[in-house]
Amino acid sequence: MNTTAAERSAAKLAVIVLFTAVAEALVYFGIDTAPAFADNALVIAESFESVSGLPAGWRFMEYTPGNSTVTIASGAAADGTHFMRIVSRQPNHARVVLPVRVTPNTSYQFHAMVKANGANENMAAVLGTEGQYAVTPTVRTDTRWQPLDLYIKVGSQTAVDLNMGLGYFGQLNVGTADFDAVTVTQVSAIPNGATVADLRTPPNQETAAGNTVAPGPNKDTWVFVLVGILVVVGIGAAVFLMRRGDREPEPEGDTELRQT
Repeated sequence: MNTTAAERSAAKLAVIVLFTAVAEALVYFGIDTAPAFADNALVIAESFESVSGLPAGWRFMEYTPGNSTVTIASGAAADGTHFMRIVSRQPNHARVVLPVRVTPNTSYQFHAMVKANGANENMAAVLGTEGQYAVTPTVRTDTRWQPLDLYIKVGSQTAVDLNMGLGYFGQLNVGTADFDAVTVTQVSAIPNGATVADLRTPPNQETAAGNTVAPGPNKDTWVFVLVGILVVVGIGAAVFLMRRGDREPEPEGDTELRQT
């Protein structure tokens, strides 16, 4: 390999190393580096028309085992002729949990059409995330199917457990809750005023009520300063090397003339 080719290769390698280092720095400091996805990228769509029980991977959970049941019922569904029904004969927190594969540092919309009947004053039919207190407004009536939407902000997770339930953590309920037209969709934006479950900060890192934490330096600011320095230095070095590699050799006639 001649000197020019070697210098060009070195310049290309410098650029690759630079941008690899920048990407790793962003990931290390928790800056969102996930690729942009088209809005409304559907992840799950279930209307219970082709199943006789819970879809594969979904599971039924109860606070008090034996107080509740889940079935796929037939009738005037929101979509088609079948829907999922939870029945609690005694006060309970009964829910169906659906595991969902997600892309880190993105957002999702969890949607279902919902009805309820015979519930007490506690939370009735709701959507939530397992182990989190964020929950949609509750539905208590069966006069018509009503839409519920929960938006989820994902942190480093690659999977989350969503749930559809009758009652909620600490709020036991009775009666029936019906769910249909269930979808999970990756979205690029969350509407103002939407109910959001923010999974980006683990619960044990949240500031407790009544406690205060002195603010530290803005991590993102320092990261972008560091990245900016790396980019400027790296590009400058790459351009210098490439210019050296692209320099035209002096013609032989000129060389001989200078030697003379």
